[in-house]
Amino acid sequence: MNNTNQTICLQQVCAEQRSPKKLSSWIDIPKKILNAITRLIESSFRWYRINETERQLSELDDRILNDIGLTRRDISQIIRKCVK
Repeated sequence: MNNTNQTICLQQVCAEQRSPKKLSSWIDIPKKILNAITRLIESSFRWYRINETERQLSELDDRILNDIGLTRRDISQIIRKCVK
């Protein structure tokens, strides 16, 4: 290879190494980790809201539950549908 061809090949290799495509894959890793942590926190809060709401409704007596149109058997099923 002559000097000109070697220079062109070297420039191509350097350009490929600095390619934004390769860099973007490294940038995506923290985003993916952050998204996973966010989903974990959101699901933890949802679990807490479900359990807290279920606890509060379970403390009500049957007469009050009947007044709002619920039975004890309905509590878990309805909460999971309503709490987001």
